[in-house]
Amino acid sequence: GGESEEYLNHIALAEDYYARGLYQKAATEYESALKLEDSEEIWQKLLDAYQARYEEDLEIYEYYLPAAESAVLYYPENIDFLLTLAHLHLDEDAYRAAYKCLNTAIENGLEDERVTNLKMQVAYSYDILWGEYTAYETCVNGYYAVKRYGAWDYMSEDGSEDGLSGLVYAGPVGQD
Repeated sequence: GGESEEYLNHIALAEDYYARGLYQKAATEYESALKLEDSEEIWQKLLDAYQARYEEDLEIYEYYLPAAESAVLYYPENIDFLLTLAHLHLDEDAYRAAYKCLNTAIENGLEDERVTNLKMQVAYSYDILWGEYTAYETCVNGYYAVKRYGAWDYMSEDGSEDGLSGLVYAGPVGQD
C-alpha cells in the first residue's frame, strides 16, 4: 500500500515493544500509526496490546475503553471489536452500556450468535429491573426461567411474567 516510512516505523516499533512485553509502549506506537493510516488490522493489534497490558494492570482501562469504542465506531461490522467493548463494559459493571452497544449492533443488522447470546446474558442476568434477577436459564420456546430472592419464575421473551412464580426449581419450558 501507500504506507509512509513514518507509518512503517511506528508499526515496527510497536511490534518490537509488543514482543518484549512492553504493551503500553506498543499501544502508543499503534495509535500513532493509526493517526497516519487507518486499518482494521492495526486496530486489532492495538486492542491486543491493550488487552495484554490490561491483564497486567487494570488501571489501563481508562485508555483501553476509548480505544475499543473507536475501533467499534470505525469498524461496526467487526464482531471481535464489539465483543471486546462489551466485555470491557461488563468488567466495570456497566451493564446498560454493554447492552446498548450489543443491541445497537444487532439493530444495525449484525448477526452473530456470540453477540446475541451475550446480549441475552446481559439483559436477563443484570439489566431487567436493575439486577433483580440473580440467575437465568436460556430462552426455550419463548420463555426464560429467572431467579430472584432464591425462587424461580418464568418470564416471556418480551419481559412479561406469566404468573408461575415462587418455584424451587425451574427447567426449560415445554411446547405446551
